[in-house]
This record gives sequence, C-alpha cells and structure tokens, in this order.
Amino acid sequence: MIWTSWAAETAGGLLRLPGCRISGWRTGVLVQDEWVSAFDCTFADSEIGLHLNIDGGNPMDSRCMGDAFRNNGTDTENRCGRKPDTSEAVFA
Repeated sequence: MIWTSWAAETAGGLLRLPGCRISGWRTGVLVQDEWVSAFDCTFADSEIGLHLNIDGGNPMDSRCMGDAFRNNGTDTENRCGRKPDTSEAVFA
C-alpha cells in the first residue's frame, strides 16, 4: 500500500500498517492516543516520518520493526517521552 495523497481513519482506535510506503506528507503517521502498529514500512520524503504524541495511558507498539526512514526532515518526532525502539529500523 502506498499513501501519497489520502489519509486513513480507523474505528476502534487501532491502525495496522504492514508493509506500507508513506511519503510526501507534512506528517507521515501521527500517533495520538491510539494504537498504531507500523512494521516493514517506508517513511519517506515527509517533513516528519513518525510523530509520537501520546498523552493518555493507551498502549502503543513503539517498535519500528523493519521500518525504513528516508529523506524526511525529521524521522521520528517524540513529544510524549515514550522513546520508540529503532534498533531494527534503517535510516538513510
């Protein structure tokens, strides 16, 4: 799945993004008090690739498993103090 010109709404507070390419956005994915799981994704050519802004106590999958970050202004923006595990991510 390639997201270049539209956004997704989810019901039930869960968004799974397996193998997606997200590019050309101001913010590729904004995690705001909901569960988002992105793995084997490419975040490219956006101002911010992955923005974490979790205020509440909701759980989140903070692992970047197999994700690639390329040509973003900022790859991961973390405003909530929950550091993502980027040990399996690729930064180029």
